[in-house]
Amino acid sequence: MLIDSSKKIGIVCNDAGGANQIASLFYSINRVPNLVIAKGPAEKIWKSFFPKCIINNFDLKNIAELDYLITGTGWETEIEIEAIISAKNAQVYCIAVLDHWTGYPERFKYKDGRSYLPNEIWVNDHYAKDIANKLFKDSLIKQMPDYYCQIQVQKINPINNLTPNQILYILEPIASKWGDGRAGEFQALDYFFNTLKYFKFPENLKILLRPHPSEQKSKYLKYLSMHNRVKISSGSLSEDISESRWVFGAQSYAMYIALQAKRTVISSLPPCAPNCVLPHKEIKHIKDLISKNIKVCL
Repeated sequence: MLIDSSKKIGIVCNDAGGANQIASLFYSINRVPNLVIAKGPAEKIWKSFFPKCIINNFDLKNIAELDYLITGTGWETEIEIEAIISAKNAQVYCIAVLDHWTGYPERFKYKDGRSYLPNEIWVNDHYAKDIANKLFKDSLIKQMPDYYCQIQVQKINPINNLTPNQILYILEPIASKWGDGRAGEFQALDYFFNTLKYFKFPENLKILLRPHPSEQKSKYLKYLSMHNRVKISSGSLSEDISESRWVFGAQSYAMYIALQAKRTVISSLPPCAPNCVLPHKEIKHIKDLISKNIKVCL
């Protein structure tokens, strides 16, 4: 760990991405923070790693008692930015964790229109570090091991002859509508289903939809009646990847985990969408694969 773990450390997080990264870090070093403020998807994630840990309410006054504060950088609430502001006002050293490869400046922008940066920013691979260094030229950027990815990959069964002929489709909420009027996640999912005919999949193919931790399964129930091969996941991410040969999705971090688990990973972003933000060259793209209008073997 890049800080003195004997000091008083607190964490604040709401969104799933940052919560997974921070909880995995403390799990890997076998340490429970002195203060845990978690809400939304983060609360459930934190309890999955530390079932006996006391989760505090969103009362930021206790931040002043800490030596270090580590926050996520989500977009669903502004509590993480408010925690950064509170920490800096209390002269508590503040670290923020970037858990993806996109939207970095927006993650630090508050409702007053100003941006509030921490003392230090942590990222999890060299792609993210390059992006962060370009965007935050005056900030201290450090690359941490991706503990969450490591933990997940260790749980995933290697692909073999016993792996079912199943596609795992990793869902995620997408704010952009790309001129269509529908949410981006539905555009990408429909594009996936509409282009399946261009791929040479086995006849006994199954499709598993995995909602994002911040979503309800009911959001995608209509696809169960539209396609008889489809079901919605009720298992863990590692279980879902273990039971799948192929992994599709728009641009979720979970696709990166599947890539590390040696699965074939394909982005379903439609032609009207911007390019996939995942920088890993091994990821394929439906719109490129079917551009020649011939059957594609994966």
